[in-house]
Amino acid sequence: MTNNRLSFTVNFAILIFVFTVLCISNDLYAQEKDTINLNEVVLKTHLGRTFKEEGKLTRLITRSEIESLPVQTLSETLDLLPALDLRQRGMSDLQTDISIRGGTFNQNMVLLNGINVTNPHTGHNTLSLPVSFFGVDQIEVLKGAGGKLYGYNAFSGAINFTTGLDKSPLQLELMGGDFGFKSAQGKTYFETGNKFEHHLMAGYQEGDGHQENTDFESLNLFYHGKYQQNKAQFDWMAGYANKGFGAFNFYTPRFSNQFEEVTTQFAAIKWNQDLGKLQLNANIYGLRSNDRFELFRENPPTWYTQHNKHQTDVVAAHLGVNYTSAIGKTSLHSEWRRELINSNVLGEPQTSVKEDENLFYTATKEAEFNHFFARNILDVTLAHQYNWKDLKLNIGLKSLHVEGVTKFYPGADLGYKINRSNYVVASVNKSMRLPTFTDLFYKGPTQISNPNLRAEEAITYDLTYAYKNKILNAQAAVFYRDAKNLIDWTLTPGEEVFRSMNISELGSFGVEVETDFNLALMFETEFLNNLRVGYSYLDNADANEDFESTYAFDFLKHKLTANLVISPLENMQWSIGGFYQKRNGGYQRFVNEEAIGFVPYDDVITLNTKISYKYKKLTFLLDVFNILDQDAFDYGNILLPGRWAKFGVSFSL
Repeated sequence: MTNNRLSFTVNFAILIFVFTVLCISNDLYAQEKDTINLNEVVLKTHLGRTFKEEGKLTRLITRSEIESLPVQTLSETLDLLPALDLRQRGMSDLQTDISIRGGTFNQNMVLLNGINVTNPHTGHNTLSLPVSFFGVDQIEVLKGAGGKLYGYNAFSGAINFTTGLDKSPLQLELMGGDFGFKSAQGKTYFETGNKFEHHLMAGYQEGDGHQENTDFESLNLFYHGKYQQNKAQFDWMAGYANKGFGAFNFYTPRFSNQFEEVTTQFAAIKWNQDLGKLQLNANIYGLRSNDRFELFRENPPTWYTQHNKHQTDVVAAHLGVNYTSAIGKTSLHSEWRRELINSNVLGEPQTSVKEDENLFYTATKEAEFNHFFARNILDVTLAHQYNWKDLKLNIGLKSLHVEGVTKFYPGADLGYKINRSNYVVASVNKSMRLPTFTDLFYKGPTQISNPNLRAEEAITYDLTYAYKNKILNAQAAVFYRDAKNLIDWTLTPGEEVFRSMNISELGSFGVEVETDFNLALMFETEFLNNLRVGYSYLDNADANEDFESTYAFDFLKHKLTANLVISPLENMQWSIGGFYQKRNGGYQRFVNEEAIGFVPYDDVITLNTKISYKYKKLTFLLDVFNILDQDAFDYGNILLPGRWAKFGVSFSL
């Protein structure tokens, strides 16, 4: 097990006390039964408008849907969607790389309540959120370039995690299971002064792991406050998370006994004001991530002299205005964001040393940093929306200024409502992604970085069709992404180290379909609830395979997803679902830290199930992951768990 149990416990008590003092002192998925649902949500996009106002078709997952799925983590939930590739190194949301429509794990924007929490250090830490799976009330997924909606780095898509919707006074959950798994989660909601809303969430989990050096321990604490007066709304948030885990073969199979610990601290304030034709919004936020990576958890060789320790900070401010006139709605929004890293490895060497100074425990406690790098990003977006009868046109132009260089990224979406059940959207958007600090600076025994990497750029063409009636809700999409300067870690024949480099050009073509059948209404029965089936196909037209790619070419060529929910007894719900996936590419197979040759990825079938039974205020749960006990690899040489049963009970007021 990790060595931080005492620190976790102490910080847990401190933070609960702080949050409690702060709190005391001071069907969202709704739809008309016979009309198209454009997944309107409470959260606003980067331009301060909802997805319905934008004419965008997104995938919205409510808390009630999450509870009906055979899942216990955010990664497992998203993995049941076609066109999403969730490549897990560690289970229980310890480390998951998200790919949307064949993009790499660094090409997605992740948001928490509309705030950009994407980690500039590395996309490996994207799901190191301060809120746990139990505290997320809703997930919305935007597939395709989202630059003019959310800002830079929404290269291939964006995912928004929402909290603060559930107003249950108290919810508790205890879980246990195979591999020494234990979990305790809780959240509460209360009001003060008739105007203030308070949501407080906490979670802890630990496990021995499914094989050697896969143990883990994590803690999440999150607070979300709200205040509404007339047509003004304020949201304020604060969160803390820490997780440590054995990282068997995570970054290189040459040295398998690795370890990593990551701490996340987050705070944000949001303001929205409705003045009729004029709407104003602003936010300020800060994100800090501390990461300690140990290439050798125990018994290091003499040449290994230090662990990698990084502290990444993001501070940002956003201001926007929307104005509605006779010719439509015009938006002008600007965000300034500063990203910096203090490290003993990443960045430019410094003559002075900076110490880790944090109020709470972090993964780099008492570290000394002698490398530093920072960049300032100014993002200005001008957009206009025009509606005429059943047509909806959105056009936008983004100006991105990064350290003396300015570039422009236009985009347009045209939506047409054919009738009450049919809707189609055509889009063309230009997007970009800045290199992460790891891309620019990381050097190790098996990797060499490139500080001169250029930003990735792409033009994405997208055509999406949606159909809905009382029984069937379906979407189908076809897209083509023309990308250049893609960043990947590659291994050239004859070399033994991976190098970060820009791939000159890559074209990606994809098709996806997702359907949702209301079986209860179709067959007029309470036994059957619903059936969801999805499929996605992807091909990289210009894949250059003269070198071994770490990420860009190991895409999911085929993915088939399905989930069935039934109610065999009153107050009982049983779901069974999973996916089939065929991955392109392969990897160097290692046994006992020795390479034995290049092998292709095997096809994977994963089947999961969950049974829940409600008795008064209690709900009893049984969740089984990988029922078929299949060997599976999302990444080469990193074996995922076999059959994993979890059982538990939850209490709700």
